[in-house]
Amino acid sequence: MNRHIILIIAVVVCLIMVIPVVAQQFERPTPESLVAEIEKAVKLTPDQKTQILKIYTDASNDQQGGRRGGFLGGRTTEAVERVLKPEQVEKWRAYTLQQSIDRRISQIDEAVTLTSEQKTKILPVIEKEIISRNALFAEMRSQGESGDREAMRDKMTEISSATDKALESILTKEQLEKYKAMPRGRRRQ
Repeated sequence: MNRHIILIIAVVVCLIMVIPVVAQQFERPTPESLVAEIEKAVKLTPDQKTQILKIYTDASNDQQGGRRGGFLGGRTTEAVERVLKPEQVEKWRAYTLQQSIDRRISQIDEAVTLTSEQKTKILPVIEKEIISRNALFAEMRSQGESGDREAMRDKMTEISSATDKALESILTKEQLEKYKAMPRGRRRQ
């Protein structure tokens, strides 16, 4: 009986320690942390910081109020880029592209354990996919509500298929099985 109680207490203690760590991974970034992220890549003026903070704060409030847009909406990105100078926009886009590539390769590596040679070979594949997706999202935003969603979905499927086909020549059979077992959302972030 005492062993059961000790086991239950141990499980509860583990849950108490793990739940905050897991919950933190799913928390939305704060407007301040988003401004700090831009500051990592681009030197912002105090006025730019204020303007961008307001953009993200408004977007955060819109999301909490149930309106569309928010941090992931294209309008937020466009609004931030209007505050930046052209050379800052280019640096920011290059930084976010590299962050996306690094995150995707890390997720794949975590799931399938890549060799350093495989990471090198995968890099251009993932870069091409992310650039293609970003271009497609920009096209979708420019079309607004009148865009052909079915055609866009088909293009997205083509991009995904091309990536999967390229990875088939880089990953081993076992790695490919693990990659395909990854939740679809994790494979495409």
